Amino acid sequence: MPKKVLLVIIDALTPGVLLPAIAEGRLPTFAALVERGEVNPECCSIFPSITHACLSSIATGTYPTKHGIVGSFWYDQDSKELAYYGAQFWVILNQGIDKFLEDLLGKMNMERLRAPTIFEEVEDAGLRAACLNLLIFRGRHTRNVREPFLLRPLPVVTTNRTIKGPSTHMLGDFVPLEIDGKRVSTPVGIRNRFGMNDVSTLGGLKALAEHNAFPDFTVAYFPDNDIESHACGPHGAVSALEKLDAGLAEIFEAMGGIDRVLEEFAILIHGDHAQTDVLPGETRGGILVNELLKEFRVLHAGDVLDAPHEILVAPNLRTAFLYFSEPTIGTRDRVAHLLLADPRIDQVLWHDDVFEGGQKGFTVQTRDRGCLRFWLAGEGDEAAYDEYGCAWAWDGDLRAVDASVEGRLIKWGDYPNAFERIACGIGPVHAGHLWTTAKLGYGFRLPEIKAHSGGGSHASLHKGDSFTALIGAGLPEGIRLPDRPRIVDTAPLIKRILGMESKGLGQARCLPS
Repeated sequence: MPKKVLLVIIDALTPGVLLPAIAEGRLPTFAALVERGEVNPECCSIFPSITHACLSSIATGTYPTKHGIVGSFWYDQDSKELAYYGAQFWVILNQGIDKFLEDLLGKMNMERLRAPTIFEEVEDAGLRAACLNLLIFRGRHTRNVREPFLLRPLPVVTTNRTIKGPSTHMLGDFVPLEIDGKRVSTPVGIRNRFGMNDVSTLGGLKALAEHNAFPDFTVAYFPDNDIESHACGPHGAVSALEKLDAGLAEIFEAMGGIDRVLEEFAILIHGDHAQTDVLPGETRGGILVNELLKEFRVLHAGDVLDAPHEILVAPNLRTAFLYFSEPTIGTRDRVAHLLLADPRIDQVLWHDDVFEGGQKGFTVQTRDRGCLRFWLAGEGDEAAYDEYGCAWAWDGDLRAVDASVEGRLIKWGDYPNAFERIACGIGPVHAGHLWTTAKLGYGFRLPEIKAHSGGGSHASLHKGDSFTALIGAGLPEGIRLPDRPRIVDTAPLIKRILGMESKGLGQARCLPS
């Protein structure tokens, strides 16, 4: 009989923090799982390595070109709508509080997310699934949204919303957990960020354990490590991991101990991305994009492109999407030149087809490491394979992505799985005409959108933002973690453990179209 699966997603789980903390004895529960299973410190995220896009890839097993959630902030050119899932007050105010909630609670999952979720696939197969606080949750069961008490008096907040999730679903104060048709009390309220924190998620897990109500597959999402890492840097956030470790230990003990738990469950733990430090002070670590592009009219967040010589910038921490009112080659080259004149900028990237219709491939341009164009190898191309099994052809300087070639094998340096992640990230037109990344230590901002000053950040192509740790314990006989794991491999791995179809596990996923 297949084992049940518990997937624990820890936002911004950084290997360089987790593994030393385990070695120092600060995380005994994680250490016990590693001792009974295995750990890989190089589970590769997507690009941009930013939460909403990453969680969508984990939940669907696909890249942004397939699932459609390209970041935490973008501009939908067809509808001329802003998609914003960040926490900057002025953007939310410009967008409208009710629209922000409607988009976050419903539209992101019900409309913008284009690929089937693991919850839909598991329950379509006749099994049952649970989702605890994961922001990507679409399932087959209708749930009523309950507005938090403090928001109900606001005249701009709509009531009686519904969403679709799995058969067991908790989303903070908005969707209270129910077991056997009865509401279960979990930590809620403004002190617990309306139930969207680690304490609340642990409360949901504890309730499932106490009622012996774990379904075949459960996802538990823990955001506090990311929040603490942004505030004080990834190494300063170990206390969040320690609290989570203690909370999991209490739950496992109540279930008969970790060995008893692993008899029934396969446990997978990983992050959506990692974090690296930001230089202190916003004027040092924050790249004010409109100052670099003074030749153009850079719009405020939430404005609509409707006049010549305009650029809309959507900062996503260390990556920014740029949208042109006039997407010409001349505009592209001028903007790339202005950006790369700043030594804090790492790369400028684009999909060649956006500017030259029918032109295959993607371009990465740098300040001092040359320019590179690459494409998914086809018949007649002189190709090489990367460490993830994808065949690529290219023209230009591989230093732009810190790659080298040994025989017919592409070896990645500071930008792991770069070709696949770029090709499967910047494909959708609504992701922007041009992308740019910041070097470690920096992030993008606009006058109304602040960058992190000090603390940590992420979202670039660099391995410091992109490699998260993956722990697997209690895996069934004959099933191991992939040698080169990616967060897009999690969903097919879960289906394999559950005895479902596992097509694609460990195979190349390079599907840029």
